Amino acid sequence: MTNKKHYLRWWDIAIVTLILFGSAIWNSTQIFLTSDPNALAQGAQFSADDNIYAIVVQSFELAIAFLYLKVRRFDFSQWKYQVTWKGTLFAAALFLGLALLMDIISIIAYGWPAVSASIGTGGLTMLLGEIDLSLIVFSLLNGFYEEIFFLGICTAVAQPYQPLSLVYALLVRVSFHTYQGLPAALGIGLGVGLVYYIFFRTKGENLYPYMLSHSIADVIGLGILPLL
Repeated sequence: MTNKKHYLRWWDIAIVTLILFGSAIWNSTQIFLTSDPNALAQGAQFSADDNIYAIVVQSFELAIAFLYLKVRRFDFSQWKYQVTWKGTLFAAALFLGLALLMDIISIIAYGWPAVSASIGTGGLTMLLGEIDLSLIVFSLLNGFYEEIFFLGICTAVAQPYQPLSLVYALLVRVSFHTYQGLPAALGIGLGVGLVYYIFFRTKGENLYPYMLSHSIADVIGLGILPLL
């Protein structure tokens, strides 16, 4: 029996990138190039049908990506996913810290008057009215979908290539968030990406808290001020 591979080559990661994010990068870039760069980024609004469609598409794309990795004899067992109360609390803390970071980035990029305009407009009440099962399921899947790539696949390279792989992962994370505007894309891609990577590398490489933190952000939105 052939040995399983712990490390991926650059073309493996490139192929998985195309499978998982090719269309998202293309669509996000098109929106970015045709949008107003000075407009304050607003959270995308998705219907239950949109969520269900995304669940089906992402499930299919994950299946294709995992099939490719299986053919390449990648060792999936090296991924660590352990649900713990400590990990859950850490995920919540991560979300809160990164939400505040995104608020600061928005204030710097667009100014306090623009950012504060939504404060007191019942953002949290509106949000609670929009949460349904399809959103929760999509958010849980999307947290897994993205972080299994950035923290599970992009880190599965030989040590000399780790810095290059990190830069690549950050650029990919930025590239499909540009539809939200460049400040948000940089905040999510570089800010969230670096924070997740640093803690992942220094906290035992358990994927669970980062996937959960990501899922919370997908449900609530990565910001505190819009909810006030």
